[in-house]
Amino acid sequence: MSSLLLLFLSSLLFLQGTHGLCVPRPHHFKAKQTVQPPASVAPPPPVNAFVVALCKNSSYPDECVSAVRPYLPENGEVGAKEMLIMHVNASRSRLSQANAKADEVLRDTTISPEVRTCVETCKENYDDSSSNLDAALDAMAKSDGATLNVMLSAAMTDVETCDDGFDEFPGLISPLSRHDLELQHLMSNCLYFGTIL
Repeated sequence: MSSLLLLFLSSLLFLQGTHGLCVPRPHHFKAKQTVQPPASVAPPPPVNAFVVALCKNSSYPDECVSAVRPYLPENGEVGAKEMLIMHVNASRSRLSQANAKADEVLRDTTISPEVRTCVETCKENYDDSSSNLDAALDAMAKSDGATLNVMLSAAMTDVETCDDGFDEFPGLISPLSRHDLELQHLMSNCLYFGTIL
């Protein structure tokens, strides 16, 4: 009997001791975070009729208009010199994009040795092309039309040489062909504006 009483009392003590473990803890709720909409980007100034007229006789009129749009001054007043500078700036931007794409390709460990060699050569050509564009602007500032056109031609040749490397391997497709085509169109327009200064 005493053992039953002892067992009963110990059970009561156990239940009383565990009562504190069952007290629910307060929940902490986080306030919902509001997502701010992205700041609106001001649209580029509209292309005026004079810009369209200047582009009309270029090698690639549509690319001409779209290339200069982000660089147009607010008053929209431009001539052949400004059109050339804007095209050089657009070409530099595309060269940066092409270089970034080349870096992405080179990070891929599964590409063939031929592709790797060609893309590495393209990166060198892109650097040379950028340097030739700088030299072209220097020549323009000195009113040296002959050097200007030589440097613009060299800048375009650098890009064309990139594609030529892939042509040496039958069936090899360049992962940079889209970038190179855009660059060739831009630089062809650069040459056009260089000749009408």
